Amino acid sequence: MRLILLLALTLPPLLSCQKVTKKETPQSPLPTHPEKIDWPPLRWVKPNNKNLHEVIHQKSTTSTKTVIEPLKDISKFYKIELEGDHFYPQASPNGNDIVFVSKNLPDHKHTELYTYNLATKTTTRLTFQKGVVSHPSFHPHHPKVVYSTDRYENSERVDIALKKLKEVAFQGSKKSNWSNSEIKLLNSDITLFSLDTKEHKRLTQSSGSDDQPHWIDNGRRILFSTTKNSSSNNLASVDLNGRQFNSIEESPNDLLYPRYSNDQKKLVFIRYFEKTIESKVVVKELSTKNTTELALPAGLHLFPFWDLSGDWLFFSSNFEDGFFHIYVVHRLGHCLQRVSSPHWTSLSPSLSFSGDQIFYSRFEEGHWTLGWRRFSLPETCLIQSP
Repeated sequence: MRLILLLALTLPPLLSCQKVTKKETPQSPLPTHPEKIDWPPLRWVKPNNKNLHEVIHQKSTTSTKTVIEPLKDISKFYKIELEGDHFYPQASPNGNDIVFVSKNLPDHKHTELYTYNLATKTTTRLTFQKGVVSHPSFHPHHPKVVYSTDRYENSERVDIALKKLKEVAFQGSKKSNWSNSEIKLLNSDITLFSLDTKEHKRLTQSSGSDDQPHWIDNGRRILFSTTKNSSSNNLASVDLNGRQFNSIEESPNDLLYPRYSNDQKKLVFIRYFEKTIESKVVVKELSTKNTTELALPAGLHLFPFWDLSGDWLFFSSNFEDGFFHIYVVHRLGHCLQRVSSPHWTSLSPSLSFSGDQIFYSRFEEGHWTLGWRRFSLPETCLIQSP
């Protein structure tokens, strides 16, 4: 907070965020926002929480109707034409491929991991299992992908556990009705996949659930959200052998979607409040340990991601009109702008390694599609004094 006030006093009292009058219009006559979002299960949804799925899967009824100006220098949405529903895209370091999660295909209805070559427009399937896979991420230097997966893949017990989860989440059953072994069936682990050897290596198998992995320390360690030894999600890291477990951040509230900045000096994560079904975007300076909750409009903010400079953050949120869109904001909480079109529901943004393309999932014509847009961020973000 002191840093924000100091910067506000030293910079001219004006904003460099420019307005745009040109608007993107939907091409399809079909509804552009789904009544329910068929999104892969969110690991951090607690079994006794009935309301969170209603928020993530439907339009929010508590939207503030905030109007956000769009980012000026951004291209149209380039859609990747694929059958099925697709989520969590991320580009490879060389920019030739993206890794993502797919479901509702002729070969399988559950989620599986794929890569897509942008030049040849061909896909390659990486996983063959019955459980849920999510949050894939390319290694910054080597042909490896880290992702999270159900603990008991290819097991009929997963179907039984997921059926019980649905009863709990939507009919108000109590978590105490579950045995410890049944709860552990739904836990997820961090898994490493080698694109060269095609080997899958499970790195974690703790008493809790490990999810949302992200490479840190120049690809030598993996940061993730975990319920190990806790009733809430905390942040931790392990090495590439699944050892040297290191606790990063702990809280009585769930801490989700951790991401280090490119220079490894800042950490961003989501602090989720179960009672209000809202969240905060939190930035932590790793050298000073100071944390700042960004002053964003109230809503459910998800999937934060740094730009290359470490000055800007992309994220998804439903605060503007009750549907999820993608936004960019300065790390001090100023110059908030919308990146995606207001006509479609959009989730899970990620940036290319070159830093000039944003990939995300967009709901249109009844399916979740993948695509990207090119953009340029403002060179400065001058903060207006209160």
